[in-house]
Amino acid sequence: MAGGTLLALGIVFLFLPAALRPWAPLRPPGAADGEEAPRGLAAWFAGRALARPGLILGLSALVLLLSLAGTLRLTAENKFTSYFWPSSDVYQGLEFIDRNMGGTSTLEVYLRSPQDGYFKSPEGVAAVAAVESFFDGTAEVGSLRSLPSLLREARKTFKPEWFPNMPDATLITLLQGMAPELFQDILLDGGRTASLQIRFQETAPTLNRRRIIDGLEAHLASLQAGPLRELDLETTGIFVLYANMLGSLIESQRDTLGFVIGAIYLMLLVLFRRFRLALVVLLPQALPAITMLGVMGWAGIPLDLVTVMIAAIAIGVGVDSAIQYTMRFREEYARDHDLRAAVRRSHATVGRAIWVATSIIVLGFAVLMTSDFFPSVWFGLLTGLAMLMSQFSALLTLPSLFLWLGPRWRLFEPRG
Repeated sequence: MAGGTLLALGIVFLFLPAALRPWAPLRPPGAADGEEAPRGLAAWFAGRALARPGLILGLSALVLLLSLAGTLRLTAENKFTSYFWPSSDVYQGLEFIDRNMGGTSTLEVYLRSPQDGYFKSPEGVAAVAAVESFFDGTAEVGSLRSLPSLLREARKTFKPEWFPNMPDATLITLLQGMAPELFQDILLDGGRTASLQIRFQETAPTLNRRRIIDGLEAHLASLQAGPLRELDLETTGIFVLYANMLGSLIESQRDTLGFVIGAIYLMLLVLFRRFRLALVVLLPQALPAITMLGVMGWAGIPLDLVTVMIAAIAIGVGVDSAIQYTMRFREEYARDHDLRAAVRRSHATVGRAIWVATSIIVLGFAVLMTSDFFPSVWFGLLTGLAMLMSQFSALLTLPSLFLWLGPRWRLFEPRG
């Protein structure tokens, strides 16, 4: 994206001027007094901003507050199957694996003891069984492999009348001699390490990784003073890694958004050389990003690896319109120091370019809505809506701020 943006800058500043140089300039249509007048949608934006700037600012503040409330409801809990339409081949394949092969996401719990052969003893088997008891009540578990589960299945084969009261240690020794491959994942290091291999069903409607991991950690903590004393524990697997990655998205979203806003403010400060003007230009452009995050929160759309980029892109692309409008507004205001006339002339020129360019961007992102990959659909839809919000912010909220704060903060007055 950065490379494409640099290429676009080269085209705009080199190729486009060279291509337009032989053409005669067009005289823009003027109003009765010879000045340019906004037309079409630009005229509508200008009329609303000039007629009710206070109302527009009030509505913008209300939308901002509702969006902030929605951001508090944001979650990052997501299932891999939610990335695809239920009718897609990928979803159908994952559903087949869940239904017939025990699940798609794996979680592994390792128990380690310094004592050789500890997990062949009754105490060791009881420790593994105590951990396994947590998964007995977890509906999303598709299959579970552990030493106690293997022993239970073996006792169904070796009937009590054949081997009455066979101890676990004897049965383990017998099974290891007959089929050692059964123990290669669940009993390691000469009996010093035991593991539980759990597979979860991604298509389970109630699957919530964070809830399961938090419950497992609480369960293991409750056993530390009992069966698990003096044992080292480790929980790993794709299930845990994916849950931790999703959990980091909210923190990443906050950090990224803060960095983007801070970087853009510094660039606006360098451009305009005024602290207040840079702040006024930035505020409306934070509105589309926060609005989209609020919409996601209220609609229950979780953050994922794709949607986490929407806010930063919305601000980065949207601030372009705000800069264009502000630069033009300053030039128009310098002509006669009339704020209202400057709004009309700015909408008549750069305002029309802004809504045309923004509409093209929206149509470009709308192409993503045809994807079979569901995050791409959300990305195209929400980014397109953010661009529309950015258009309203640049052509309604920003000129309203200029009309309302311009005289009070002397935003455009020369320094004296």
